[in-house]
Amino acid sequence: MANKYDFPNICGLLWSSGNGQRVGTGFLIGPRHVLTVGHNLFDPKVNPYPHWSQNVLAYFPGPGPDIGPIVIPATAIDVHPSWKPDAFTNLGHLSAYDFGIVALRDAPALRPFSLEEPEDPRRLAVVGYPKAASSGALFQWIGAFNQGIVACPNPDYAYRLYYPPMYLPPTAIEGMSGGPAYRMDENGMPIRDANGRVLAVGVQSSWVGFANGPLASAVAIYDDGIRPVIRAWLEL
Repeated sequence: MANKYDFPNICGLLWSSGNGQRVGTGFLIGPRHVLTVGHNLFDPKVNPYPHWSQNVLAYFPGPGPDIGPIVIPATAIDVHPSWKPDAFTNLGHLSAYDFGIVALRDAPALRPFSLEEPEDPRRLAVVGYPKAASSGALFQWIGAFNQGIVACPNPDYAYRLYYPPMYLPPTAIEGMSGGPAYRMDENGMPIRDANGRVLAVGVQSSWVGFANGPLASAVAIYDDGIRPVIRAWLEL
């Protein structure tokens, strides 16, 4: 279990949609830019149309219980251009392009994450705000430490899967979508770049069940198909 004040730059997201009020997770990648999953912002399964989320708010926990939370509304949202036409694979899973951006009205003055394309194998952790553990206006953190990576052999299921051996049911509880999958060292501490920013390799997208094994978190990976879109988003 992670302490929410360990990651003041990861936020709970709150928005309204055709299915009522919903929650998710996002994390800073720029001064006022929150990376999340596309299905938090444009959900092809939500009715009635349109599917775009409305009244998006970001809840940052603040540096401690006496200061925070920091609540900032969004001024713009967007999803990867391949998300809407390619929202689901023919297996019914969310696609590799499940990325979205939230541009905030104000900068929360927090250090953003750094993004990098992963190399196998990597030791990763996934953190987010599960709906099941919500309490008041800000949600309880849960951390799931993932020790291995497996590439799905089916080309229609385009993103890599990260096995969470410590948590069943799966870590991808509703509300955790959009949380960072970040690198950690052998002591379970986040690995940082030269500027002190935690290194993330993607966003937690969904979960996958296996007939003879554990449930796994699925992570949409930051790679060459995602990088130019995120660079353009940072100009919003």
